[in-house]
Amino acid sequence: MHDFSHNLWQKRLELLKILYNIEEIKGKFIFQKTIFILKYFGIKNLNYNFQRHEFGPYSFELENEIVFFEKKNFINIENYYNKNRIIANKEKIENYFNRKGYSLRLNSEEGMAICKTEDLFNNELKELKSIELTASMLQLINEGKYNLKKEIIKELRKWKPCIFSEKDIEKIWNLLFSKKIIPEILRNLNLLLEIKPGEKEAHKYHKLISKIIAYIFRKSFRNMEFERGIHKGRKYIDTIYTNSAQTGFFKNLPEKNNIIICNYVIMEAKNYSYDPENPEFDQLASRLNKKVGNFGILVFRKVKNKKIILERCQSYLDDDKYIIFLSDDDIIELVELSRLGLDAEINDYIDNKFKSLIFRS
Repeated sequence: MHDFSHNLWQKRLELLKILYNIEEIKGKFIFQKTIFILKYFGIKNLNYNFQRHEFGPYSFELENEIVFFEKKNFINIENYYNKNRIIANKEKIENYFNRKGYSLRLNSEEGMAICKTEDLFNNELKELKSIELTASMLQLINEGKYNLKKEIIKELRKWKPCIFSEKDIEKIWNLLFSKKIIPEILRNLNLLLEIKPGEKEAHKYHKLISKIIAYIFRKSFRNMEFERGIHKGRKYIDTIYTNSAQTGFFKNLPEKNNIIICNYVIMEAKNYSYDPENPEFDQLASRLNKKVGNFGILVFRKVKNKKIILERCQSYLDDDKYIIFLSDDDIIELVELSRLGLDAEINDYIDNKFKSLIFRS
C-alpha cells in the first residue's frame, strides 16, 4: 500500500483505522452513510468526495476502496439473505500498522465522531429510511447554499420527490437541531427568523443577531461584548466588536479614510416590525465618538422604506458619524456568502452599503 499518492495514503490509513475500531458495518449502504457522517463530524482525513445519489450522499471513490481492501484481505464481506456485512480483519490491519509504525489509536476528534455516529445509529436512526434522510439533509447543509429550513426542505423535495413525508422530515430536522448536529450558525439563523418582532423577544433577538454578525465577520471582528455600560451605567451599547481585520473592508475603512476611527464597531439591534425612526438613529449616533469609534451598524428586521432609512443614516455624515444598516434579508445573504467562504464578496457587500451612505444623491 506504499505505492499510492500521499493524500490517498492518508485517507486509506484513516479508513482502515476507523474500520478496525468499528469492527463491523452492516452493509455497503450503511458503510457509505457511516463514513459520510464521520466526515461531517470532523474526521478531516476521511476526505472522500460525496455527491448526491439516488439513495443519499454517495462516494464512488469509497466504493472502490471497499474493493481494494477486500482484495488485500483487510476486510471480509459476508453475504447472507441478499444482505452483506463488512468485517474488519483486525489481525491483518494490526500487522500492517505495526510493520509500518502507525498507530491504531483514535485521537479525541476521531473518538468523538465515532461516539456521535454510533449514538445516532443505535438510538435514533434504526431504519434505513431514517439514515438516508439524515445523510441527505446533512449533504444539503454541507453544500453551503441552503441555510434556511424551508430552503433545505425544498431542495430535498427536488432531489427526492415524494420519498419522505412531512412528518419524517420534521422529525429528522428536530433531531439534528436538538442534538446540535446542524451547525450553530444555521441554528441561530433559523431561530432568529422565528422570533416575532416586538419588545417581548427583543433581548433574544439582540443575543442571536450579535452572534450571527460575529460569525459573518469572524475574520474581522473579535472580543464581542454585550450591553457595555457607558456614562456610569446610565446607558449601554447593545454590542461592541473589536476590529481586528488584517484584510478587507474593515481594514481599509480607517486606513483609507483618515477621518474614520474604527478600532471598535458599535452595533445596535432593534426588533421592530416597522422601520427605525429618528430616536433609534440618534441613540446609535450618540454612542459614536473619536474615542470609541465613529462607525456603527444598526440592525433591524425588515426595510419598508429604504430611501428614508438611508437618508437618516446620511444625516449624521456632517458630524463625521458613519452608520450603515442591515436587515434580515441582508443577514441571510451574508450568512450564505460566509458559509461558502466568499470573503471578497462579503467585503464587496459591505462596501456597497458604505458607498450608498457616502455618495448622497
